[in-house]
Amino acid sequence: TFFTYESRNAYRTSSFVLLLLSIVVAILFHTMHNVLSRSLWTEVKSTIVQCGLVFAGIVIILFSAKDSNHVSRLVLYIAMGLYAVLGLVTRLGYKRVLLKLKKGSPKRTMLLVGDGRGIARARAAFERHPEEGVNIKAVVRVDKAAVSHSGEKEVGINDAAEYIRNEWIDEVYIAIAEPALIATDRVATLISQCHEMAVTVHQQMFMTAALSDDCMV
Repeated sequence: TFFTYESRNAYRTSSFVLLLLSIVVAILFHTMHNVLSRSLWTEVKSTIVQCGLVFAGIVIILFSAKDSNHVSRLVLYIAMGLYAVLGLVTRLGYKRVLLKLKKGSPKRTMLLVGDGRGIARARAAFERHPEEGVNIKAVVRVDKAAVSHSGEKEVGINDAAEYIRNEWIDEVYIAIAEPALIATDRVATLISQCHEMAVTVHQQMFMTAALSDDCMV
């Protein structure tokens, strides 16, 4: 069955459908979306989903065209396995390339505002996600807890607006864990000043004592 005209035509059709469905599934189901921040397990699941949808589409088309008898099931199973393996390898390789490109691009300078626990958790989240391209240039404490980190400058909240103007800060990230510190006038004033300067403000207010594992917005 491998050398008949019908078989060659069926395999040619399958190859075309494989290419077309791979593109369509990737677009419609966002299987390549936000690839930099996804874990290995997420990549495996996305690969399995895409592989299943693509080959389900191939089987449906072959049956609809009455070409299923001209295609070996063994060939389909082997092709499915190779597609899944090569798809995962391609995703991981694409992710590595993007990370290298990200490292070479200029980072966004950020002012980190918050209390001790909020700042520590936000910093840890950015360290887990280097693809965000964030450079924490300074921190502003809204409590008296000591927060020190190598290479970071500490700025008083009353001087924060001036520091943002003078140092050309791109974004301000506010991470507060203590509910009593969230609605303070100093924080509200700083947010208002940032809006006046058209500086992007990210707010992550933890309303409970238990902080989430990922506090990025």
